[in-house]
Amino acid sequence: MCKISISLLLKVILVLFFVPSTGLGYLCSDGTEVTDSCYERSMSPYFYVKGDPSAADSLPLLSTSTEVNIGGVIADVRVTQIYKNNGSVPIEAVYVLPASAHAAVYKMAMTIDDRVIEAIIMEKEEAGRSYKAAKKEGRTASLLEEKRPNVFQMNVANILPDDIIKVELHYTELIVPTDGVYEFVYPTVVGPRYSNQGRTDTDAWVSNPYLKNGAAQPYAFDIITNISAGMDIKEITSPSHKVDITYLSPSKASISLKREDLTNSGTDRFNPMMPGHDKDSLTNHIKDHPHMNVKKRVASDDNQGGERDYILKYRLADGRIESGLMLYEGDENNGEENFFLMMIQPPKRIKPEDIPPREYIFVMDVSGSMHGYPINISKKLLKDMISCLRPVDKFNLLLFAGDSTLMSERSVQGNGGNIQTALSAIERQKGRGGTELLHALKQAMNIPMDEGISRSIVIITDGYVHVETEAFEYIRTHLNHSNVYAFGIGTAVNRFLIEGLARAGQGESFVITKQEEALAVSNTFREYISSPILTGIEVDFDDFITYDIEPSGIPDVLAERPILIFGKWRGAPEGNITITGVSGSENYRRTFTVHNGMAMDTHSGLPYLWARKRIEILADYNRLKPDGEIKKAITSIGLSYNLLTPYTSFIAEDKVKRNNAGQSITVRQPLPLPKHVSQFAVSGEPGLYLIFILGSIIYLCRLLYSRGLCRYRGMKVVI
Repeated sequence: MCKISISLLLKVILVLFFVPSTGLGYLCSDGTEVTDSCYERSMSPYFYVKGDPSAADSLPLLSTSTEVNIGGVIADVRVTQIYKNNGSVPIEAVYVLPASAHAAVYKMAMTIDDRVIEAIIMEKEEAGRSYKAAKKEGRTASLLEEKRPNVFQMNVANILPDDIIKVELHYTELIVPTDGVYEFVYPTVVGPRYSNQGRTDTDAWVSNPYLKNGAAQPYAFDIITNISAGMDIKEITSPSHKVDITYLSPSKASISLKREDLTNSGTDRFNPMMPGHDKDSLTNHIKDHPHMNVKKRVASDDNQGGERDYILKYRLADGRIESGLMLYEGDENNGEENFFLMMIQPPKRIKPEDIPPREYIFVMDVSGSMHGYPINISKKLLKDMISCLRPVDKFNLLLFAGDSTLMSERSVQGNGGNIQTALSAIERQKGRGGTELLHALKQAMNIPMDEGISRSIVIITDGYVHVETEAFEYIRTHLNHSNVYAFGIGTAVNRFLIEGLARAGQGESFVITKQEEALAVSNTFREYISSPILTGIEVDFDDFITYDIEPSGIPDVLAERPILIFGKWRGAPEGNITITGVSGSENYRRTFTVHNGMAMDTHSGLPYLWARKRIEILADYNRLKPDGEIKKAITSIGLSYNLLTPYTSFIAEDKVKRNNAGQSITVRQPLPLPKHVSQFAVSGEPGLYLIFILGSIIYLCRLLYSRGLCRYRGMKVVI
């Protein structure tokens, strides 16, 4: 007979607890490099565990600093990344970074020693070949590629030991107010993406490693925002970070992070974009502040600013917004075009006295990434929505993770009994399993629909999937007279998916980062769906000669935000622009005189914004029906306007051969998990796995005991 200690059994169970189940994630624990061999195991993200020191630096990203300059409604953003090789061998650093889904990336530069190398835009395949050639030849190079409109990948080849490489990228985007509130969002981390598909080169980024939950963010993060509103600013707030606000005038302000939200901040703040903060000062700063060394960095507290979206909101005095006509006049001698942007504030919402019966299909994500904080917010949001249904309304509830559970084959009346059944089902959810969003959408769209009733599909998720384009295409082709509303839940949601679902479904998108926001957003949602603000919108340009207008048609306006019209113009800026539509039961009409339009230096971003909007529209069509001509059109716009697109990339190459051996180790920078995102998002379902193992052990012991093959003695099982 042998004696098995209960404590030994527990140790075995704990070991098994931390081994992820097949296909749900993997633990890479070599502590050196995260190589492509890890990709062969699974497309799901996996944990990265730092082990013993090795020849290769596994955390090359030293810092990310961002400077945002907002002029009127246009934000110009400069992102500076510092890479440092603390190892003893040359490396290639690969870093997956987030971006705004509306960002027009128009410039990139790389600095080595005192040499500044401007990146050029090239077709994606050609840029990839040039980068590989530079890497093989031992020349330092950086490559920026778009993986999704809101996910980029930066590769920096041949970073030599003790090298400090600075890479800057510039982008611009439009800030559109809603209900008089301007909101700028800077995503700081790419959340893990669930995938049940095999590896492809295009989607290899999905398997980027993640640090274990609670691990210190391995790089410094800082952001400074400067606002020049053109009108008096009433208030500035940040619901995501603690900030210091300095008013330079009634219409200008500078916003910076408080020290506790500066990840790994030292006695002095280092910003590589500030005067005097060059390579030498950075080198000295690292020596003076050991926390800047990636081998020694630790987080000072739980306020790691780079693991949640940076959100800044501001209002103008008297609730005003900047609306009207903005003009950009290009240099004809250099073949430049003229661009305009029209922002029109719609009328105030008119609430009809009688709202017709409606049907709501609530589609709730209950997967592993929603475990804990996100699912608690989702529960509160859904309870608020469902509890306010009228008896004449119908509704249904679909819960999805690896599979889907539908409350009823057909939608039911919004009475007390049905509402209580739904609320009980919602309350039981914990957040487990994969994220089969596409299957859930198909099931929701196929629910039988009654005649004469308006259906709204409400999707609640963090968006951590990589089937965005497939979801958009399915919604567009199966909309069936429904509107789709998408709610993003969490501190770093996949905004590309959330906004794209709403755009494809002709609805609205919402993002909730805190539980206390749920009720207000729920109320706003009910206002949106009760009645559109403006319908039947038409635009007449009179004698103002325009072309390449985006969008080609303006849908109903549901939210209190401006109507946006991009385009080009030729000839003299003269004539009128007239907007007409129907607001409630009244006709709406507004006219603008073109020569009163503002032509300012801050409008130099209009060509990039127009091009980005055109690419967005073309890409939507291309996802719906892939077309080689559309791909060529997107590529042409990217090359013509110097923009990052799905088919164009930025590459900066040093001409100096620095790595004579030509050999290097590829290091994939592990990312921190977004704040409040559970390890279940990347490590499968250890809880269920533990239950299975524990249950098997108990069953085995009971079987042996029943057959007289073992007996209990104190805290030991004797077999």
